[in-house]
Amino acid sequence: MRKIFFVFFLILPFVPAISIDCPDAKNDGTINVLDIVRLVKAMNQNDIAYDLTGDNKIDVQDLQAVADKIGASCTACAQGLVLDESGTNCIIDSSGNCGKWRILSHPTWTPDLQQYHYDNFNIFFHFNLEPQANGSTNLGGMDAQTARNFAQTAHSKNDLAILVVGGWGYGPEFNGATKNSNRAKFVQQITTAVRDYGYDGITMDWEDEVNNPNLVQTMKDLRTEFNKITPRPLLLIDICCDVTVDSIVQISPYVDSVNTMDYETVVQPYFSELTAAGVPASKIINGLGFYFDEGAYIKDEARARSEIQFVLDHEMKGVEVWDSSNITGSNDLRMKAISSMLGTTPACRPA
Repeated sequence: MRKIFFVFFLILPFVPAISIDCPDAKNDGTINVLDIVRLVKAMNQNDIAYDLTGDNKIDVQDLQAVADKIGASCTACAQGLVLDESGTNCIIDSSGNCGKWRILSHPTWTPDLQQYHYDNFNIFFHFNLEPQANGSTNLGGMDAQTARNFAQTAHSKNDLAILVVGGWGYGPEFNGATKNSNRAKFVQQITTAVRDYGYDGITMDWEDEVNNPNLVQTMKDLRTEFNKITPRPLLLIDICCDVTVDSIVQISPYVDSVNTMDYETVVQPYFSELTAAGVPASKIINGLGFYFDEGAYIKDEARARSEIQFVLDHEMKGVEVWDSSNITGSNDLRMKAISSMLGTTPACRPA
């Protein structure tokens, strides 16, 4: 049988992101032997994007999950998912019937994500796409296959993967990339990266030496480009440091979220300043610092719950945790507070 499978590998396209509720890898509306063929290929490649059983590996249990549904049709979806127009495939709900955003930032220099991360968060920030002064971009700390695998794995868990553009220390590069002569190239490079690597969008992380007028125009131009793509990629912005409130007000109509990087303090003062200036509360993300040094704010469950309750009370969009390496394990009570208070429903994305 394995030899027959390998013949199929040469002629069948490889489509990522199937779910245990609808393990229809062939996308023909019926679970059949061709879906098992796809899983065998995934086993040979150790591609955990096809992990159906949630154990962070691809093995015979995943094959059994498909075999158990041979002959079935995809007629039902898990919570937070809906059937597409064909009535056969489960996709992320875009109708508004979705959960608060529970974002986890994952730098490339930290250990791999574990199942408990996927169980408690529904959006993952991936570092990073590095801006260059001439408007070009480079993947930072990873290669193209790593980027694709990250997005595919998130999708297999019904989560979203967001590419972080920049970070602290890229001020000079951002200034060059966003000036008039280079901005169009920079925007196109970002758009190409999202499409080529399979991310669900980007978050702009320009923290130092910010040219605020150039930042505003770049975000507007990205929105224009993203609007040409179906499904439309998410456009987010991280705010701190040199980004002015006036700029945030100008940018907010063009972005899906405004992510406060207030990792070392309470969100209330910054939230009040933003909303008073006209930024909708429903777009604001509360940044939670989970590290344990002297400047850390979220050191225990009680503090985490206090900040999460503020999100609920003020109808904010959700929370973002910095970063994955500072979660101490599956029993980290700060992490569990997030999912217990904000739920476990997948995040929505635009249609």
